[in-house]
Amino acid sequence: MIATPSTDVPGLDGTASDVVRLAADLVACRTANPPGREAPACRVVADYLGRHGVVAEVRALDGDARANLVARLPGGDGPGLMLSGHLDVVPANADGWRTDPFVPTVIDGRMHGRGTVDMKGAVAAMAVAVARLAERGTVPPGDVVLALTAGEEVDFAGARALAAEGALDGIGTIVIGEPTGLDVGIGHKGALWVDVATAGVAAHASQPQAGDSALLRLLDWLEPVETLQALLGSDAHALLGAPTASVTMLSAGSAPNILPDRAHAVLDLRTLPQHDHRALLEALRRRGADATVTVLRDAPAVMCDADAPILRIAAAAVTELTGRRPRTRGLPYFTDGSVFAPCSDAAIVLLGPGDERLAHQADESVELAALDAAARIYERIARSFR
Repeated sequence: MIATPSTDVPGLDGTASDVVRLAADLVACRTANPPGREAPACRVVADYLGRHGVVAEVRALDGDARANLVARLPGGDGPGLMLSGHLDVVPANADGWRTDPFVPTVIDGRMHGRGTVDMKGAVAAMAVAVARLAERGTVPPGDVVLALTAGEEVDFAGARALAAEGALDGIGTIVIGEPTGLDVGIGHKGALWVDVATAGVAAHASQPQAGDSALLRLLDWLEPVETLQALLGSDAHALLGAPTASVTMLSAGSAPNILPDRAHAVLDLRTLPQHDHRALLEALRRRGADATVTVLRDAPAVMCDADAPILRIAAAAVTELTGRRPRTRGLPYFTDGSVFAPCSDAAIVLLGPGDERLAHQADESVELAALDAAARIYERIARSFR
């Protein structure tokens, strides 16, 4: 199938596949989050699917700017398959880029642009796979649901809305198209981000005895930093590695000669499947009554059962369609799976085109061949999942 592009893509010739053209159209949608504005990207996918006989529903989240997309291809009586991806991207400026980050550009067989890897390339491949199944009259073992979300980069707003609406009902398998280099991701670490705030009394620095430094209170709370890691333990997971605790932000003070009356630190805890985030939060709050601990992001770890059929099916599809046996590995980032896993018994795997080390980077790019391969792989998985 050759599509007529709505986006002028420098470096792309007229023989480009549907998946490449659709990926380009999505990259051209400025969905940097904040603020998101994923609705136009939803409409791009909905229009594409509609031209191939698939009805897609664009579900508004916040006025006309934020939205999810859900499309369902009816299948047999078995549990359904969800192909999941997010439409927001991290912000980008021109520094370090060979091209304009929001003008998809092809150079030496790679598409450059914000979101090519994370993860509009995979979204395009999933949409094309669903369109091909519909055009060929394929009846998969169960329903195939394409679920595209808003807000993954910031707050999981789209994934939470889908879960609340019952989109996971009847789903037995979820494939999240985050970049894995077409390896099979069996799971990922969790993340617990917290803000730690202390209060004091401001005073002129020439008379510190008249005040109470919130910064010194915060530093007392943080020390010793090694005890933060001790909350997580040091035992490593065979595929995910060891848990980590990091102090990533520190702020206090309004002037060089004023004791600060407020101070903040941000902690980033990367967790394993055995960690209970509620218990970790309570442990942080017990470190000292002088500090207020507030959750900024709560994303539990995700791990697929090692015996889940989707792992074998996905590996076989990659091997057959690329000639390369994929690795089964844990992944360093977190995904919408952190929302889906606690409210569903579905087996969740991660599989997508692109090198995850290029995500969120300047000059983000993905191989065109990987996009085409991903579309074929998703289609093959949809024909054989169970």
